Amino acid sequence: MIKLRLFKGDVMDILPLLLNERIDFVITDPPFAIYKDMAGRRRSNPEKYKREYSELWDYFKSESEFEIFTHRWLDYVKTILKPGGFIATYFDKYKINVVTDYLEKYDFKAVGIIADIVQNPVPPPPSVIINDTWTPIIVMRKPGGNTNKKKPIKDHILRYILNGTERTEHPTQKPVSIFYNLINTFTAEGDTVLDPFLGSGTAMVASIKAGRNCIGIEKNEKYIDIIKDRVQWGKGFDISYEII
Repeated sequence: MIKLRLFKGDVMDILPLLLNERIDFVITDPPFAIYKDMAGRRRSNPEKYKREYSELWDYFKSESEFEIFTHRWLDYVKTILKPGGFIATYFDKYKINVVTDYLEKYDFKAVGIIADIVQNPVPPPPSVIINDTWTPIIVMRKPGGNTNKKKPIKDHILRYILNGTERTEHPTQKPVSIFYNLINTFTAEGDTVLDPFLGSGTAMVASIKAGRNCIGIEKNEKYIDIIKDRVQWGKGFDISYEII
C-alpha cells in the first residue's frame, strides 16, 4: 500500500525530523526569489508589486538571505537522500550555481539541466526585450550507491500553460506529467519521494500515479486543503498528517 506523509509547517522545522528517513528521490519547486526581480521589471507601480508579494514564500530581503535559506534546506536534503539518490529541483536560470556549486562541494555530480519550456507564455511588460519562457530543472546525483543505468530522457519539455481541471489556485503549479516522468525515471516502484515544498501537491499526485510513497511539506493551510482534495486523502492509502 502506498504510504503518504503530509506535514504542515515550516520546512526548516520539519526537515530535521526526517534525518533518519530513507529518501530515494527529491523533487521540488522551491522558492528562488523571482518575484523581487519581476517587480523591478514592472513599469506600473513596481513598489506596490513588491509590497503585494512581500509576505509570500518567494520573498527575500537580500540575495544573501536567499542563498542562506537555499543552502539550509539543501543541507538537510543531502543528508536525508540515500547514497546514489537523485535530486531534481526547479530553479532560477540565472542562479543555478547557488545549487550546483554548493552540492558539488559534497561530491554530488551534475546529471544535467532539463528545460521546462512554455510554448504559450504570458506576454511580457513593454520593458522586457526577451520573454522568459523556460525554467531549468537541475538534476544532481549523490555519491555512493549503485550506478544502474537510467533510460535517457530529453533535456527539454515542451508544454502549454497549465489550465483545465488540473489547475489550482497555486501560482507556480507544475504539471503532474513532468513530475510523473521524472519520478518514473529516477526511482523504482515502492521507493519514497520527498518534496519539501509541496505547494499544490503535484509531487504527491505524481507519486501515487507512479506507485511510489511520498513525503511532502507545506506551510500554507489553503494549499494543504488543495493537496488533500487532489490526492483524495484517506481513500486507500496509508496516510499520516502532522502539524509542526
